Amino acid sequence: MAAVNIFLGKQLKDILKEAVGEFEEQYQRLAGDLYDQIVQNSPVLTGYYKTNHSILIRSANGQFKKGGGSGTLQPPQKESEEPGAYINNLGGRVSAEKAKIGDLVIGDIFTVRTEVPYADEVEQNHLVYGRAGAEFGFSN
Repeated sequence: MAAVNIFLGKQLKDILKEAVGEFEEQYQRLAGDLYDQIVQNSPVLTGYYKTNHSILIRSANGQFKKGGGSGTLQPPQKESEEPGAYINNLGGRVSAEKAKIGDLVIGDIFTVRTEVPYADEVEQNHLVYGRAGAEFGFSN
């Protein structure tokens, strides 16, 4: 009987391990899709705004695993004032940020933040105009 219990315990452990792995893959896929949606639906098209969406991952106990820990929102130094200058770097920035998602496990906290100083105002106004557009049948 002990041999049967050990065998069933090992099978159950393997089944649970596989289920956790599959769930983590789904969690990572969802996080990546959410990040893509946030970046692609950003209301500002200059690239500086879009390229400053950062992924932060914290463990269940709140410790930063990826993407920060300073507690301050410091955007990268602006390299150019020319409109659209950052859009060429968007793909590289998105890839670098999404690479963090590979470390996401069950229990981790996934956050996307925008590090430009005017982000709150832009997103709040976009939200207001977006609601009005949806209510009255026009797009912004």
